[in-house]
Amino acid sequence: AREAEAAVREAREAEAAAVAREAMEAEVAAARAAMDAAVATAARAVVEAEVSATRAAKEGAACKRAAVAQLASSQVLLERAASASAGLSAAAEAAERARREASCAGGAAAA
Repeated sequence: AREAEAAVREAREAEAAAVAREAMEAEVAAARAAMDAAVATAARAVVEAEVSATRAAKEGAACKRAAVAQLASSQVLLERAASASAGLSAAAEAAERARREASCAGGAAAA
């Protein structure tokens, strides 16, 4: 009878150990699945960050090119304005000389 009780006890302990082992294996599998999901999420985040960084770099380069082109255009306009201003100054001086000469000629003619 004692042998039978011992055999039943050993069978129950073996069954309990098997159940505990299965539960532990299930926990390990769940932990692995969670870790795989976390790794996949992190990998996607890295790829998205790289794509965003590349896009930002391209947009930044495009903005820089546009700014350089705008600066060059502004410089051309400034040079044209300076040239026109110099032309206007020369025309104003010539008009002033012509006015003085006409004034002098008018005064000489009156005399």
